[in-house]
Amino acid sequence: MYNDVNVRLLKAFAGRWVDRAETDTRRSMRRLAEYGISFSSGSLKEFFTLSREILNDSHSPYYLLAYEFIRATEKGRITQFGINFGYNGFAHEKKKETPLAVTIDGADIRDAASFHQQLTQWDAHEASIVFLFCDGDRPSPELIDAETKRWPKRAFFLFTDDPAALGYSWGKNVMLLLDAGDAEFARLAAAQREHKMLIGSYRRFDEKNAQDCLSDAFLDGVHDAGASFLLLLKARDCSDDCRRRINEFCYAEKRAPHRALFVSELFGDIESINGIILN
Repeated sequence: MYNDVNVRLLKAFAGRWVDRAETDTRRSMRRLAEYGISFSSGSLKEFFTLSREILNDSHSPYYLLAYEFIRATEKGRITQFGINFGYNGFAHEKKKETPLAVTIDGADIRDAASFHQQLTQWDAHEASIVFLFCDGDRPSPELIDAETKRWPKRAFFLFTDDPAALGYSWGKNVMLLLDAGDAEFARLAAAQREHKMLIGSYRRFDEKNAQDCLSDAFLDGVHDAGASFLLLLKARDCSDDCRRRINEFCYAEKRAPHRALFVSELFGDIESINGIILN
């Protein structure tokens, strides 16, 4: 019951925050950082403290990122996904040695039972953040939709290029990730924005294209297509040195961004997320 009250209060707060952030982005972002510092502890408190330091720059591109994202996305989706990711994911105390974020490979999913089995390896208060990598049309949009609805408190990041999935109306706990390396990326992103869906982007990197992934031309193109988030994924044959260079770039870019785009080396960030223990 207590947690239910917390969630209702948080939804009310988050809904008002999203409305105000569209018209007064700078003040709303700074207040969110202060709120996070006041009501968090441990590593999460450190995150909000760093966020406040970054937002001390009144010209930070993060202000434009927030404004563009809120304006382009259904507000109810932002509120619900934010609560699932931030509160259900980070605010609950997690047990040591248990994952907060997990990845699921669509190639391992044979049917509804195998999909559900992968998601029931963790209890309802763990693994609240799920990264699902589809393998072509596997699993099907219908299967994904049915399963994600069974876990309304989790945040699902869905990586797919399946035309059927791209035309689906997903629940508010799902963010669709589009391949920024696809020639049709800008068109596909525009189609999702028309429906005010939660969208981000991704691109796999290796030795051959790593430099291109970090180029101003590519990053500006991702932003101009309407994506606020870019997750960079290490290819199977990518060297540790290549991944280190990408990770270092993302680390610096997150702290001093050059455009309204949040850039992440995904698997490095997953390791960091799963290393968080709230005190």
